[in-house]
Amino acid sequence: MKMLGRLRRTQALALAATALAGAVVSVGSAAPAHATGGPSCTTTVHVWANDVRVHSPWDGGRILNQPTIGTVNAGNYCVDSEWIGDEASYGAYHNNRWAWIAFPGTDRWGWISGIFVSGGPNGDSDIIDIYGQPVPYFG
Repeated sequence: MKMLGRLRRTQALALAATALAGAVVSVGSAAPAHATGGPSCTTTVHVWANDVRVHSPWDGGRILNQPTIGTVNAGNYCVDSEWIGDEASYGAYHNNRWAWIAFPGTDRWGWISGIFVSGGPNGDSDIIDIYGQPVPYFG
């Protein structure tokens, strides 16, 4: 009986250590947050186009009027949240949702139009992440 009790304790400790290691790995894989408690990587979205303009952090004005701080190409990106803002259009596509994404390998964040994120229907609808779930709203 003593051997069975030790085995269970050993298994429980091993399971706890594995869970802790997994938590550390997932925290380490998130995009860096700003020192002031800024955004974090909530989920991942897929951008389907190249040279998508990324707008600077919102200052209370229209997102479309914010300066472009760079571009991103097709691929998966860390996203913090989405915001309902200016209606943007690209050909037959239109949407008023904006995703707050991280520039890979940096601590810079910016807004991209939901038009360029795969997974959601055309029109004013939620931005969908790569797991098929709506991206959480800002705030």
